[in-house]
Amino acid sequence: IMGLGPDDFPKLPELSSDQTFELDQQTLKKCLALTSFAISRDETRYTLNGVLVILKNKTARFVATDGKRLASAEKATDLPTNISLEVIIPSKTIFELTKLLSEGGKVKIKHTQNQIMFETDKATLISRLIEGRFPNFEQVIPKEKKINTTVNRQELLSAMKRVSLLTSQENQSVKLDFIKDKLLISSRSPNLGEAKEEIQAEISGGDLTIGFNPIYILDVLKNLDTEEVSLSMTDPDKPGLIKGEGGYLYVVMPMQLS
Repeated sequence: IMGLGPDDFPKLPELSSDQTFELDQQTLKKCLALTSFAISRDETRYTLNGVLVILKNKTARFVATDGKRLASAEKATDLPTNISLEVIIPSKTIFELTKLLSEGGKVKIKHTQNQIMFETDKATLISRLIEGRFPNFEQVIPKEKKINTTVNRQELLSAMKRVSLLTSQENQSVKLDFIKDKLLISSRSPNLGEAKEEIQAEISGGDLTIGFNPIYILDVLKNLDTEEVSLSMTDPDKPGLIKGEGGYLYVVMPMQLS
């Protein structure tokens, strides 16, 4: 077997920093799963090619967006009050880290100016951070809500899967009709046909018709593990808001209905 001398292998960086702390592996893994699917794949918008992690006031917040949707997960932690961190972790690092994390125990995290280290019992992962400023995501989260409803997550997921089968390249959107005590989900494609589903729901605020890319809705419903989700809408041309447990927020831009 041909090989090279061990001295030729790049030396591992030595991280010297006072920013050393521990997080629950399960908490970190869950928050990354609830946000990382919304990371942008557009390399020209490099600050969106990762997950924004904010640790402040004993709270950990994880945010990812691709410009068409935004996912935000927030968890209380037992971190010391002097721990404050705001970094963008690259998508490749997130992918590898998720495979390393388990459902129990702690992960040791060490941060320097442009690098971060994750250390578990089995492995150590060191990564460069994305340099740049993450967009102001707070202003994207809708404050006004006209239509509010709570639906069974699994029912909505199953209905969206079936209805999305009859979308096409020309008609990519699925239509949601919020009507008093039910939510109607439908799609129509001239070359494929038409699909309609109905879910019982208590809807407050009146009636509304809005269109979404079903992939964006399916992504969040598949990753959530709650029994019910809350849907809030304002207008057909304004973003919709999906809420899960523990302060989870998912903002998704609507599509024009053809």
